[in-house]
Amino acid sequence: MPKPVSRRRWLKGLALAVSATTLSPLLRRAAHATPATSKASPASVQYRIPAGPNHGKHCVMCRYFIPDRAKGMGGMCRSGTCQSVAGPISPMGYCVLFKPVA
Repeated sequence: MPKPVSRRRWLKGLALAVSATTLSPLLRRAAHATPATSKASPASVQYRIPAGPNHGKHCVMCRYFIPDRAKGMGGMCRSGTCQSVAGPISPMGYCVLFKPVA
């Protein structure tokens, strides 16, 4: 004859089953969430388009600059993007993260 289940054990099992069915969709959704971007804001890296000399530091000569090649002339005259800074980036701009292309 099977051993009877105590009320405490039955309630623990019920609580575990309810919590598993409730948390399961939440955990699945969290696993498929897109990772947060780690790009800095233009203001935080002092991004600017110079009105004067900037000692040859231009985004187009930076290793982090990604030109938009679909806009003619290899993207050298139109804005592109940056691996480190959020938003559109001018090839003539610069910021404190400037690293020359090696």
